[in-house]
Amino acid sequence: MNAVTGLDFQYRNSNLLGGKTLVANIYTLGTYSEDHSGFNSAWGAEAKLFDRNLDFSASVTEIDDEFKPAMGFVRRRGVRRYHLEADYIPYHDSISWLRNTRHGYEAEINTDLGNDVVDTDQSFAIGSFYLESQDIISLKVHHVSDRPNEDFHIADGTMIPIGRYDWWETRLYGFFGMNRPLFFAPSIRLGGFYDGISQRYGLETRYVPWANLTVGADYSETYIDWDYFDESQIKMITGTLKYSFTPDLVFSNLVQYDNVSESMGVNSRLQWEYKPGSKFFIVVNQGYVDEKTGLMMRDFELVAKLGALFRF
Repeated sequence: MNAVTGLDFQYRNSNLLGGKTLVANIYTLGTYSEDHSGFNSAWGAEAKLFDRNLDFSASVTEIDDEFKPAMGFVRRRGVRRYHLEADYIPYHDSISWLRNTRHGYEAEINTDLGNDVVDTDQSFAIGSFYLESQDIISLKVHHVSDRPNEDFHIADGTMIPIGRYDWWETRLYGFFGMNRPLFFAPSIRLGGFYDGISQRYGLETRYVPWANLTVGADYSETYIDWDYFDESQIKMITGTLKYSFTPDLVFSNLVQYDNVSESMGVNSRLQWEYKPGSKFFIVVNQGYVDEKTGLMMRDFELVAKLGALFRF
């Protein structure tokens, strides 16, 4: 048996320090498993203070080693996460094509439960430009550190040895047509990556020919020039399709291929919300391997899920 229980509290004040808004949240969750280690917890606290030109936020989250919600997903266990963000948002009324810009600093620190640092990511927002056309161009510089306590492999099989790593990376993003039928988002990331030098180029697109159909694609190429290993080249392409027969009945499909595993995965899902908050899913997962004679099916999975919401 697995049981999950939780409690949360929110405080909001929209007239603080001369008109600023403060939002604070505190929550805690607990899981109990008969066949594991009994009761384990996760908790978090966060606060956000903002107005038209300033935005400050801070949070801390902790997840026990054995926190296991059977019906949910936990990305990392045995971790404590600290997060801080501060942004300045000036508006440019004298520039006809520019609405506002955003400049700031963001830091994320992950530690183990003994508070020893595992990895960090600091982001310096040189400038995010919000255009009157509702497009966005963003330039950020990141400083990343990682302290792996055991060897691990990245996607193409290259092994990253145990050690202490620090590197800088520049990231340039564009978001064009977010509220138009055709959307595209190019991105470039240049800088270090553990013991190597990395370049990543990406393009995400989405097309909405009519209200109930959305078609998308995402392509990326990553090149890593290692000091002690052969160069890595990782290419990935993803295609998506979503069709809404009605607001309550939706079909979605995702196809993904990469050149490292030379395999293709297909995820198809039909979702029916038969009453508000209650859903029925049919999910089909397929895996194909790129053989010399063509794509051969390797995996097939059919899953049906029923969820119900009860209000008291």
